[in-house]
Amino acid sequence: MGFRRRFSVLVAVVIGAAGLVPLSAAADEPVPDLYVDTANCSDAGAGTQATPFCTVQRAADVVEPGQTVHVLHADHDGTTVTLARSGTADAPISFVGVPAARADKDTSQLFVNAAGKAALVLSGVHHVRISDLSVRSAQGDGIEVRGSSDLTFDTVSITGVSDGESAAFSVDGSSSDVSLTRDLTAPYRATGGTSTGGTGGGPAVVIAAGAQNVTMASSVFATIRAGGVYADGVHGLTLTGNTFGGVPCAAGLTLGGGTSGTIENNVLQSAAPIGDPPCAAAPLVSVAADTTGTVSLDYNAFNATAPRFAYSWGGTDYQTAADLAAAAPGQAQHDIAFTGSANSAPADDSPLTDSGDAHAPGITARDFLGEPRSTDDPNTPDTASGTVDRGAYEAQSVLDPGATYSRASGLAPVDFTVTAAPIDSWGEAVSTTVDFGEGAGPEPAVDGTASHVFTATGVHTVTTTVTNSDGQTASTTTTVKVATPTAPKVTLTESAGPNDGSDVYPDTAAIAIDTGGDNWEIPDAQLGFGNGIDQDVADRSGWQYSYTKSGVYTATYLGLDIAGRHLSASVTFAVGDLVLPLPPQRVYDTRTSGHHKIAAHSTLTLPWTQLGAGGYPSPHGVYLNATVTGATASGYLTVYPDSTSRPASSTLNFGAGKTVANSVLAHTGQEWEVEFYNGSSESIDLVLDRVGLEVAPNSENGPQGGTYSPVGPTRLLDTRNATGARQGAVAGKSELTFTAAGVQGVPADATAVVLNVAATDTKASGYLGVYGHGTTFPGNSDANWSAGQTVSDLALVSLTDGKAVVHNGSSGSADFVADVVGYYQDRGHASVEVSTPQTRVLDTRDGTGRQGLAGEVGARATVKLKVTGVNGVLPTGVTAAELNLTVQHQTKNGYITAYPDGTTRPTAASVNFRAGTTVANAAVLPVGKDGEIDFYNGSDAPVDLIVDQSGFYCTYSA
Repeated sequence: MGFRRRFSVLVAVVIGAAGLVPLSAAADEPVPDLYVDTANCSDAGAGTQATPFCTVQRAADVVEPGQTVHVLHADHDGTTVTLARSGTADAPISFVGVPAARADKDTSQLFVNAAGKAALVLSGVHHVRISDLSVRSAQGDGIEVRGSSDLTFDTVSITGVSDGESAAFSVDGSSSDVSLTRDLTAPYRATGGTSTGGTGGGPAVVIAAGAQNVTMASSVFATIRAGGVYADGVHGLTLTGNTFGGVPCAAGLTLGGGTSGTIENNVLQSAAPIGDPPCAAAPLVSVAADTTGTVSLDYNAFNATAPRFAYSWGGTDYQTAADLAAAAPGQAQHDIAFTGSANSAPADDSPLTDSGDAHAPGITARDFLGEPRSTDDPNTPDTASGTVDRGAYEAQSVLDPGATYSRASGLAPVDFTVTAAPIDSWGEAVSTTVDFGEGAGPEPAVDGTASHVFTATGVHTVTTTVTNSDGQTASTTTTVKVATPTAPKVTLTESAGPNDGSDVYPDTAAIAIDTGGDNWEIPDAQLGFGNGIDQDVADRSGWQYSYTKSGVYTATYLGLDIAGRHLSASVTFAVGDLVLPLPPQRVYDTRTSGHHKIAAHSTLTLPWTQLGAGGYPSPHGVYLNATVTGATASGYLTVYPDSTSRPASSTLNFGAGKTVANSVLAHTGQEWEVEFYNGSSESIDLVLDRVGLEVAPNSENGPQGGTYSPVGPTRLLDTRNATGARQGAVAGKSELTFTAAGVQGVPADATAVVLNVAATDTKASGYLGVYGHGTTFPGNSDANWSAGQTVSDLALVSLTDGKAVVHNGSSGSADFVADVVGYYQDRGHASVEVSTPQTRVLDTRDGTGRQGLAGEVGARATVKLKVTGVNGVLPTGVTAAELNLTVQHQTKNGYITAYPDGTTRPTAASVNFRAGTTVANAAVLPVGKDGEIDFYNGSDAPVDLIVDQSGFYCTYSA
């Protein structure tokens, strides 16, 4: 039904006879008001507005005659609230809620959730007034009246899931003078059905034999499968101007036991029988044979759609009022039938309009919605003793202030004018007042206009009210905003996106907008996310946005305030990806059938689905080990995203007749493809082993992958000195297992490690492959060598039991060294990968990265590289850099050790080289606290060092 009151209210109250000594017993005069709220409350206090009681029970224990308890909000879980106090005729006790609770607001809530317990019980009390409360019981009666008298319930909503025979409202046989006006009773049982039916649930109101003088007027009885009002042996029952609806399986009104009283101006609507099989068709009004001579029915209206019928009178069914009037003289003389719904005020042409008895006992001055009764619809004839409508709703004219306004914002002073052109659909005379909201109260609008000058900064609410000759009112409001003398200062901050404690969403940025509390004066504001997409953020304190690509972005706020002043702010941050380590898999080999060599100075384009990423939603990158073989001329390989310009950097360098491998994070471009460029004058073969993916969270599968934590570099394995394994070279075509987790700062639950793996003392040409223990060798190649050569490569190794295996693919023995530089944890909260354009950040040949100072790195010397705050890297929060190191022009064998600036140089090597050979190796390197990385030349001769950057890692919240 279309009620303005919402009834998702929550509380329980019981008003009983036993009493506690009130807190104010020692006072000469009790304070007039007590307060209950769940915010800033204390049951040990005095129930003041500043520190209210937490529970209605506490207020009920101390309230005295003449006091009013203001219930702002209160929940009682499993406990019935008991009032142990009574008022007097001159000083009643009142419990009131917030009147706005009637107008679509869930306030003043009383709720109990316990089997067999009512929400509100009044027991042995008198002179109590309850208004504007919402009462709900989950498994018992809503309100019970026991042995009490002189009680008034006005504008009370009684709703909830009733249990069995529990009623929304019940009165026992020892109670009297109970009045229910403009109330809503809506019991229902939700199990197996909806709120308009369900599979059970009790009646709306039950009045027991012996009760006296019970009045119900202008109320709505709704969702009542088990029936509306039951009165058995009640003396002095008055039902006037009520609306009954949604009664599918019982009578809306059932009278018996010699009940006496009047039933007038009520509207009863039928609902089709429900259930499987359907319940039996019931009358809308049922009067027992012992009651037909003591009650009077008149001026009621029935919508009795077959198989339902209007009356059961003394055991005989009557379909219409005329049928009953003919059989029972004096009854139903002015009862009528109607069609359609009566869940709101009747229309001009409705038979319910202006057809009720204006002199019916118990009639209220205002209807269910608080509108005046007896308003005369000039478009409808008055067919009874006055202009009262039948049912709980009174028809009203459509009243509109028709207000228009002058300019309503700017710097003080703001001259503001309201012009009203009120409209009354019934043509009644109306008067107009305007309240400018500065404490002076309403003032008349002379000739339809009223003006005011606002000087105080802030938001002012202006209310225009029109009143017609029936006392009906209608109001409209607007706001006038006077700007602060200085423009608002806007600040943007960014934090990590949603985090439920286990999952991370590094691609999502939560951008907070701080306007210093002056958001009200910024009607126009746009937030640009740094990727060409903008969002209207007027009246917003922030925005959460998910990016399609990792990277560094600058969000920019542009606003215009009510004074025409331009506002701006920006914040730069990174959004990243997770890394999903995978067992090595050979995904491409030009030497296999159907594939061809990459021609000289040509490009091979591969979609992500051909790079072992099938089954994963659009990964942003693929971790590959790329091997070039079959080269007949020296050259280089460059890997880069499609739809971008080929960078000047190289991924690996090779010589004629050499097989060379290097690791690379191959980022996909606009078409989700990767380009492989052969920078040689001759064709080459290319072999690709996939070892992981760069992935972002997605709505289908949620977060996948892990976050990264740098360590060391720290040596895990060295077969030359028994570090991490037995001492001694690994024989050809053999394998060695070593522990990679739970040691050297790597936690036992690491899902993968990043290793720099080297082969030395090689007796014959060959290759090595590193993989997680517990599986067979997948055939991957991480580094290739010639006899006597020392080589190294970066390897991403997924783990299942904390162990890794190095496979010697040579016919001769070799020593192996493995240095750990970091690890991944599944859905951890460490660092996320942020891609950057491939950029040359250091080149000793031309001074790049050294302020133009060209020159080789001297023998046993160190060069520093600033990583943070340059080349697209954040200035703070950076933990590691993704780099590719290339060594050239070396005249002696040696190695490069890269490590965080400000720390002791480790024994680990990042790249090994031989005299006269250009060598490249990927590296994920921790940065120092100052954002720098040191590169040590472990050779007795100078070398040129080239460093290319492809991304970095930053903390999840950076």
